[in-house]
Amino acid sequence: MRSRFSAFVVLLLALALNVAGQYTSNLFLSDRTENSFCTEDVRLRIDTLLVELQQRPGSVGYVIGSADRSIPGRFLKYFNNLQSHVIYRKFDPARVKFYRAPDGKSMRFDHWISVDGVTTPELPPAYRPAKIVEPTLFDSSAIISITKEGVEFGYGFETVEPCDWGLRLRDFAMAVNADPNLQAYLIASAGKQSRTRFVRRALQLTSTTLSREHGIPASKIKTRYAGIQRDDEMQLWLVPKGSPEPTFRPGTSPYK
Repeated sequence: MRSRFSAFVVLLLALALNVAGQYTSNLFLSDRTENSFCTEDVRLRIDTLLVELQQRPGSVGYVIGSADRSIPGRFLKYFNNLQSHVIYRKFDPARVKFYRAPDGKSMRFDHWISVDGVTTPELPPAYRPAKIVEPTLFDSSAIISITKEGVEFGYGFETVEPCDWGLRLRDFAMAVNADPNLQAYLIASAGKQSRTRFVRRALQLTSTTLSREHGIPASKIKTRYAGIQRDDEMQLWLVPKGSPEPTFRPGTSPYK
C-alpha cells in the first residue's frame, strides 16, 4: 500500500512542476483508458485530471465515456463513481463535464482538457440505450457472502482497492422494467462442488431482492445454475422474450 501511495505522490509532484503554458493548443487529450476496472487506477486517473485542471485557471475538463456493448451495465458503476469522486475531492463540478458516447467494443474513458474553457472536444449526441434484440450480459461479479441484508457481490469487502465493484441491482431492474419485452436471467456458477448449495441460495435471494425491492415481476425472473466453473460468480442477463436462453459466459468477472 505504501508503494502505491508513493507512486501517486510522485505523479502529483511531477504534474505540479509542469507549467500551465506547456501546451500551445486550447484543447488536448489528457488521458484515455480502456477496460480499466481497478479502484487504484480509476481514482489515480481522475485525480490526475483534477490536478491538471487546477494548474490551469479557467480550464474545463471533459470526460467522455462509452460502455462495452457486450456487457453494458458495468459502465454505469464507473461513470457514476467518477462524477461522485469530483464532488468528494471538493472540486468545482462545473469545471468537469461528463458525456456518455454510444456503446463500443470496450469500456472506454477519454479525458480532455479545454485550456481556454471555451474550446470543446467533439461531443456525442444525447445518449439513448440501444434496444436489446438478443440475449445480452448486463454485468457479472463474484458472489462473496450471504448476510441478513442479502447477497454481497464484489471484492470490496475483502480488499482496500478492489477491481470487482459488485452489482448494482437497481440499474439492472431499471433496464428490465424499461422494456416489457425483456426477461431477467440470473446465471450463477460455483468455484467448487462444496459451494453449490451456497450459490443456489444466492440465486434464490437475488431473485427475491429484484422482485421485492426493485419491482421486477417474479414471472419475468429466471434463475439458472451453471455448475462448477472457476469462481462463485453471478451473471445478470437481459433476454428478449422468445430468444434462446443465455448460457454462462466464462471470464467476465473483473479480476481481484
